[in-house]
Amino acid sequence: MTVKKYLPLLAVTASLFGASAAGANAVVDGANQKMTLDCKGGPAVIDGAYNDVVFTGVCTSLKIDGAYNKIKITLKPGASVFVDGAYNEIMWRSEGKEKPRVSVDGAGNRILRSK
Repeated sequence: MTVKKYLPLLAVTASLFGASAAGANAVVDGANQKMTLDCKGGPAVIDGAYNDVVFTGVCTSLKIDGAYNKIKITLKPGASVFVDGAYNEIMWRSEGKEKPRVSVDGAGNRILRSK
């Protein structure tokens, strides 16, 4: 999978989360990757499985399309989290007390506030 191939999808995803495709700074595409990415104030997108990702900076949203991903992320207050897949584990923090708006389609996903 290449990012270039999915730019139209990123543009649609970004527009759903209030950002432009150019603002999609933190994109993971693939499987079995361990990495740290900076959101740079934009959205975080994961398309794949078995990834272990730490997002730095404050992310405006998180979209996951896949399974068995482990994510650590700091979200902007009121951010959106969309998960389409199964057995993803998301540990999130926020600068405020407001919880993210969460939409999940799949089984066994865990979305927990980090301490």
